[in-house]
Parts: sequence; C-alpha cells; structure tokens
Amino acid sequence: MSRVCVATSNTLKYQQAGHLWVYLNWALSFRARGFEVVWLDMVEPGDDVTKLDEQFASLQDHLRPFGLDRSICIVDAKGRPHPRLSHRPMPDVGGDLLFNARYNLPDDFPTKFRKSALLDTDPGMVQYAVRHAQMSLATHDAYLTVGNGRFDDDLVRTDLTWHPVLPAVALDHWPAMPSSGGAWSTVTHWYMDVWMVDADGTPYMNDKRTAFEPYLDLPKRIGQPIVLAANLNDDPEEQRRLEDLGWTIREAHDVGRSLTGYRDFIASSKGEFSCCKPSYRRLETGWISDRTACYLATGRPCVVEWSGPRADLGDDERCILRFQSRGEAVSALTGLAEDPAVSAPEARALAERLFDGRLWVDHVLNITGG
Repeated sequence: MSRVCVATSNTLKYQQAGHLWVYLNWALSFRARGFEVVWLDMVEPGDDVTKLDEQFASLQDHLRPFGLDRSICIVDAKGRPHPRLSHRPMPDVGGDLLFNARYNLPDDFPTKFRKSALLDTDPGMVQYAVRHAQMSLATHDAYLTVGNGRFDDDLVRTDLTWHPVLPAVALDHWPAMPSSGGAWSTVTHWYMDVWMVDADGTPYMNDKRTAFEPYLDLPKRIGQPIVLAANLNDDPEEQRRLEDLGWTIREAHDVGRSLTGYRDFIASSKGEFSCCKPSYRRLETGWISDRTACYLATGRPCVVEWSGPRADLGDDERCILRFQSRGEAVSALTGLAEDPAVSAPEARALAERLFDGRLWVDHVLNITGG
C-alpha cells in the first residue's frame, strides 16, 4: 500500500472543526484512493510542551471516528518524532508522498519522501511572504494553490509554478441532506490583526470584519435571516451592532467544537453567504473556501464574494454565485431563495463534478509524477 503523509498546520494546538476539516477532507480522499495516511503536525519552538499529551489525546478523539486516531505523528522543529511524546505509539516519518499543507517544515523534510507537493491555502498572502523574504519554502516536486495560480502582480510574483486546485471534499463523509428550511449562514474569524499593503504601499486591514462591512445591511435588505458564526472575542458592543442590523450571531467556537457538529451546522443551513479576505479580492487570486465546498456537498447553494477569475467554476453556475456588489449579493440571495429545490441538487452535482477529493488526489499524483 502506498503511503502519504498529510502535513497539517496547527491541528495539535487549534482543534476547531472548520480548521480540522481542511486537512481531514484531503486525508480521507487519499485513503479512499488506497493510501495509508499519516497525519503529521509539528511542535514549534516556543510552544507550551506541557500540554502536548492533552492536545495529542484530544486530536485522537477528533480523528477516532474516521479511523485516523492511530495515524498521528508529531515532530519537533527538526522533523524528528517529538521526545515528549515518545511513550505514544506513532507511525514513522517517510513514505511515497508528502502532501504538505504547512509551510515551515524543515528544508530537508521532503527528501524523506519519494514525491512531495506543497498546498497553499492562503493565495496571495503566501506568495507575498515569499516575495518579500518573510518566508522561505522547502523544495517540493509541485506547488499547489487553492487560488487561480495567476500571481503576476509584482507584489506576489515568485519564481515558482503554482498549479491551481479546488478544495477537496470527502463526499462520502459529506452526504447531500434534505433542506430543513434554515437560514443563510457562514463560519468565520471576525477579528484578525493581519495587515497587507497595496502596490503603492498603502496598508489595509486583511480581516473578515473589514470584508463584511459593506454588506452588513443585507439581512434587512433581503428580509431573510443570516447566521454569522464568528469569534467576536466577547465584544458585546459589536454583537449588539450586528444584531441590530439583522444578523443572528453564534459563537464560532461553539459551532466548531466537534467535526460532526460543524457538519450539522452547515447541513441545517439554507446555504452559505460569505465575504473573502480583502487581499484575495484585491490581488484577484480566485480563492475558494474549503467551507464553501462543504456547503455545496450537502446540497446547499453558496453566495460568496468574487475573489478573482476562476475558469474551472464556469460563469453560469446557479448554485455558486460570486458577487462584487451589494446589489449582486441581494439578487443572488433572493433569487436562490425563490428556487431552492432546483439549486440543491445542482449544488451537490457541482461538488461531485469539481470538488470530489478523489479526483484531486489523482490530479496531485499526475502533477508530481507519483
């Protein structure tokens, strides 16, 4: 049996379901293609190692229903099995393929594998960091991005070839669900102290609060509830402001407490409404959220902010509508609400055609020559 190591980012420390599903969908898709899967994470210098046992056990609990609880390998900053977890049985490092979704593994780590591929889930931000020497990437056989791969702007140009992919969904674990008459919804980080700069050097805040600001009157304009599951950091004034504008607020950490609870939240929704980080739109990266792919898999249409051209989505999909203005968002939400029976099967069909993780595993193998 071929062996793949899925290198995850901070799943040991941050075990919210939306974050875990990014990597779990890929891991389950590789397994569906016959791979033995190793789930890898790294303990970085400065991490509180006194919590490692507790974090490891918690991650095992999350992955046990999927049969991956004995497949976890935790390494130190040099890529060796972490000594604080030596009493824990862990699979060996190495194999046929490194599927690397974290950016700071040791430079020689990919050499432990016959083939390697790096996955960029933050298009534009990663390339900016590389371009401006804020980050260096180890040599891989292929570099993948959930963007469109068009990093031509001088701010983000690198000497690497980026292959566009769409987020993978393990469709067997995200079944289509009958509509329950729920509300439009999304799950997001609201506050993020992350700044980017435009080509002229003008800085801008690159968080979801900034992204949603032009659209905060939507619930009242469409006369439909929108559930915003966000981490408001116990900010009662912000919560009151949003509720006064018609939003229903849920705590994102409650929604994401378990993998099944997060999936149930999505499946109980009418569909997704969401905005993208400002940098995705300004740099026209074509970013598509893994969360959006999960909504589609359950048969839920999506109304999401345009982030740049994306040829693989097509221009006439009725179940994933990308808006560039309040007017377009209103038209999309009201139009889909009037025709939910049509959009639901189309959404699932789109997920099967474009987001099936098994097909993306095949694509990765073709690109890497694996």
